[in-house]
Amino acid sequence: MTLDWRRALVERYPHLFLRGSKGKQFAPGYPTVGDGWRELVEKAIDRIEEAGNGRIRINQIKEKYGSLRLYFDTLQGLTREQMAAVEDAVALAKARSECTCERCGAQGLLYGDGAWLLTACLPHARGQPIPVRPGFEHLRIEHTIVGGRQVVSYQRYDRETDSFSDIDPKSLGVEERSMARFHCRACAKEGTFIYDGHHACPSCNSVEVQFALGIEEFPDDHPFIETMRGLAKEDANRTKLRLWIVSDLHLELTRGKRSQTKRARYFNGFTLLPCSGPQGRTR
Repeated sequence: MTLDWRRALVERYPHLFLRGSKGKQFAPGYPTVGDGWRELVEKAIDRIEEAGNGRIRINQIKEKYGSLRLYFDTLQGLTREQMAAVEDAVALAKARSECTCERCGAQGLLYGDGAWLLTACLPHARGQPIPVRPGFEHLRIEHTIVGGRQVVSYQRYDRETDSFSDIDPKSLGVEERSMARFHCRACAKEGTFIYDGHHACPSCNSVEVQFALGIEEFPDDHPFIETMRGLAKEDANRTKLRLWIVSDLHLELTRGKRSQTKRARYFNGFTLLPCSGPQGRTR
């Protein structure tokens, strides 16, 4: 009887997977993905083992929104360089899963059937392929804080070499500094992208998307800034709410005329949603 590759992987790296409680062992990070992703999962674990130097614990390996998710904890003693190498290993595996059929391992695309997303080759596909904004295929965007300043890097995944290569943000036709987080209700994608002022999902171009931006990302002549200046002249309660949002350097934008947030305000087709304050409540 052939040993299942998932179990074999756990047995090969017990220090990464196994936990103990009340005299029993269990593996919360036991892979729950299809056989088509076997190679990329095994390679990710090999890379994590090499980079982590025994200071990584795998918590979960699963599929979500059609791509791989690998969650882990770190132990004391892991250096910044080692952490970066582990994160790169996870990013490579996720990027490869986004173009690999989860069932057979062939090159694939993201498909959606209205209720489920999966990455598959044509014979194993369900539904219709999810369109990707031209130029944003296999794109990885990361932003870190260096010396108090946000530094953004842009990379594209190459399936043939299983690696990332740096790209010039100007080739995307948007400004480097305008960053935002997004969550799309149409394709269920979420992540970080380059905000170019258009209300559309960076993955599928749907308008059924939410953006979260730092207030510092807006130019001085942006309609939001002008709206905020006008609101500051209103009554004290509204001023307090608006100025608090500005000081927290965060807001959310969502298209529509209704919101579950009673304190929402509207401008130019967007809804302003105040975020939670330092004490976990909206002021």
